[in-house]
Amino acid sequence: MERAKALGEESLAIAREAGDTTAASFASNFLAVTAMLGGDYERAQTLFEATLEMTRITGNRKGQATSLNNLALVALCRGDYARAAKLSSESLRLSEESLDHQLITWSLDALAAVWGQRGYLGKAARLWGAAEALREASDFSQPPDDKRVLEPFLEAARSRLDEAAFQAAWEEGPAMTEEQAVEYALSEEVEQDAPTLVAVAEQQPSRDEPTEKLTTREHEVALLVARGLTNRQIAQELSISERTVENHIGKIFKKLGFSSRSQIVAWVAQR
Repeated sequence: MERAKALGEESLAIAREAGDTTAASFASNFLAVTAMLGGDYERAQTLFEATLEMTRITGNRKGQATSLNNLALVALCRGDYARAAKLSSESLRLSEESLDHQLITWSLDALAAVWGQRGYLGKAARLWGAAEALREASDFSQPPDDKRVLEPFLEAARSRLDEAAFQAAWEEGPAMTEEQAVEYALSEEVEQDAPTLVAVAEQQPSRDEPTEKLTTREHEVALLVARGLTNRQIAQELSISERTVENHIGKIFKKLGFSSRSQIVAWVAQR
């Protein structure tokens, strides 16, 4: 990862020196993906926004749609589902206008995750099923970075719905054409999923109840970790020392049986 960052920075410096905005946008995007996969969501957002601006300057519509969807992935990781929905919807509309069938499936995946986090698990499963079928029909593949980011959201949605019901909804996805899938993803059509939403809501602990075995403070720290904050930023946010933050995270790992911050992100996403 460190070598990837170094090479990305070198590439970006060369592109800037040459005045090559297109090459600079590729390098910036690469660095942003690297930051996102490393859990540095603040840096990833900054770099993706810079990439988006460069693609607008060069008129690269595919680059714009990709950057918008990548920003949506960062928003998902940070728990900002309203922003994720807005960005991935904008990406989907732009991809549809450009008839970019591969990018359409990327945005469908992101919106599926958004709908899943909103509690509409049936709709999420249909969209994932539709995206997978469209990829198979066109011999596309899901980008590895997208898959790595979205996998926890898929598993979270699957775990919150009966397996048979989830699979049945998933299998309804391939019945949709690309146009129908896009329209369904962007619509507020959720009536048939309303019972699922109620069931999920009833399973959620109240705001005042401790979640799992965590104390209130540990829960606050877990939420900030899921937003992508560093230990220093968490310390500043809660007005405590970095050492105290480290102790809280250590206790979270021990209580929940985790060994990485990404597991905390996935755990929070499930709730």
